[in-house]
Amino acid sequence: MEPRDAMELLGREAFPWWVAGGWALDVFLASPIRPRKDLDIALLRRDAGRLRSHLAGWDIRVAVPGGGLSEWAGAALHPPLHELWARPSPGVPWVCEFLLNDATNSRWLYRRDPRITYPLDRLARSGVDDIRFLPPEIVLL
Repeated sequence: MEPRDAMELLGREAFPWWVAGGWALDVFLASPIRPRKDLDIALLRRDAGRLRSHLAGWDIRVAVPGGGLSEWAGAALHPPLHELWARPSPGVPWVCEFLLNDATNSRWLYRRDPRITYPLDRLARSGVDDIRFLPPEIVLL
């Protein structure tokens, strides 16, 4: 899965989301740094249930501390849970990882130190094909 595929899958209206990880840097640079096996997509923790509804029928699992994946039907997820793995159906490769980000009404919060924040209204950047991505200073943090 590539960022353009995320645009088709998630659209713009379901909930805010951003390409994250290495792909975000690729979109920022408008050139791939290296080949990638899957796509990281950031969304706000408060929108995880909307993701589950939007991808009804998909196999989405929550990564649990210590390793492993557990089924997830859409219940609220609280720290330390912050990763969801997704694929169109069981038995096929995982195609994307959704990274749950915490926020106040107006500020993104760094998971490892919530004193580090960033304005939500400045979080999204748009690159080629109007693909939304996290700014490099967030990705590299």
